[in-house]
Amino acid sequence: MNRNTSVIMGLIFILTSGLIFTIERLSSYIYWFAQKTNSSSYPTVPEPLYFGNIFTWLFLLIGIVLLFITFKKEIYNYLNLGNVEPEEKERPVD
Repeated sequence: MNRNTSVIMGLIFILTSGLIFTIERLSSYIYWFAQKTNSSSYPTVPEPLYFGNIFTWLFLLIGIVLLFITFKKEIYNYLNLGNVEPEEKERPVD
C-alpha cells in the first residue's frame, strides 16, 4: 500500500466513524422526539451514546493508526526523534 492510498484510507475511516456517530445521535433524537409526542412520560433529554457503537471507535482508531503509520517518519524527523545520524567528530590531524 503506497502513501497516498494509506492517507486516503485513514481519512475514509475517520470520516466513516464521524458519519456513524452522527447517524446514531440523529436516531437517538428521533426516538426521543417520538417518545415525547406519543406518551405523557418521557426523558427530558435524549441519552448520549458515546460508547454505544463499537464500530465508531474502531474505525476512528484504525484511521488514526493508518495516518500515524503514514506520517511516522515525518513526525519523528520533525521532533528530531528519528534516525538522525550522529555528527562525525573531527579526527585530529597527524
